[in-house]
Amino acid sequence: MFLLACTWNSLDTVRMVSNNPVYPAQYPTIPDAISAASPGDTIYIYPSGVAYNENISTSKQLVLIGPGINPLRPNRLSAIIGGTLTVTGASANGFVIMGLQCYVTSIGNYLQNVDNVVVSDCKLVAGANFYSNNILFENNWVAGYGYPAFYGVAQVIIQNNIFDYGVVIGDGACIVRNNIFASNDASRKAILPYYGDLAGSPSVQIHNNIFFKNDPLGSVRTVNGGYYCQSCEYKNNIYFLTNNPPPVNGNSSGNLNADPQFVNYPIAGAPFSFDYNYHLQSSSPGINYGLDGKDLGMWGGASPVNAGFEPPIPRIYELNVSNSNVPAGGIIQLTIKATRAQ
Repeated sequence: MFLLACTWNSLDTVRMVSNNPVYPAQYPTIPDAISAASPGDTIYIYPSGVAYNENISTSKQLVLIGPGINPLRPNRLSAIIGGTLTVTGASANGFVIMGLQCYVTSIGNYLQNVDNVVVSDCKLVAGANFYSNNILFENNWVAGYGYPAFYGVAQVIIQNNIFDYGVVIGDGACIVRNNIFASNDASRKAILPYYGDLAGSPSVQIHNNIFFKNDPLGSVRTVNGGYYCQSCEYKNNIYFLTNNPPPVNGNSSGNLNADPQFVNYPIAGAPFSFDYNYHLQSSSPGINYGLDGKDLGMWGGASPVNAGFEPPIPRIYELNVSNSNVPAGGIIQLTIKATRAQ
């Protein structure tokens, strides 16, 4: 049984960042807000038409929240971290990233883990490295060529995401469930190991996923002539137009070679787009086929993606301060426009 203990104190300070002069906030840059923040604070990164092209580094336990990543939602602007995001040190344990578009992201390093991490409702573009035990990675879009890598860590839950390519995992206890691995290139590998045959353990549970032109297995190793992950537990996955099926072993069962029948997705495959509909048609073999009796893919399971890939908080898209100078004990006059949490 997995226990994920990732919490933050709602009474800690919320700090606002905006690089859009139309909507002023406390801080013009994310590093400014992080420098002023205390451990446990939340930093809300205001949606903007201009990327925050900043290199961000911290060893504090913080919550970074953006507005979500679906450009088709009303009043949608993204909060894009265009530089690097680096989190190091045990003092950052409990770090949370939600609703942001990130490029190069590193959480922990080979010398020191950053544990108890949550990454949700984000778009990751150029790859991410995680040295973290007890991590929840859910409701994300992993775009581009970067594979998020979970290096030799334990208690990892990777659920309800969509991957244009795949993911790198280690040999620690890991659950990969209710994800969609979809592309237009059947030579792509969905599940890759970290170093050697590390990802060949039965402790790696791969359940309720959809592999569309994205190979469920890693690369062939000529030394032993076998596929990586051949000992992993593959159960109740659908694979379609892939070069290889899931492995046949005593740990695996219920895997189907069938068209998942997305509501709207080209049979030739394609990178993820919000113009497609990845829900399953009523005739799909993935309906109620999960080990939990729910649908396969990112719209089923324990944590289905919401309509906007948005954090489960009200989404603030406008905040104005009427009186910028307030005496001690005075009243700040705010006008806030937001959509409710999904």
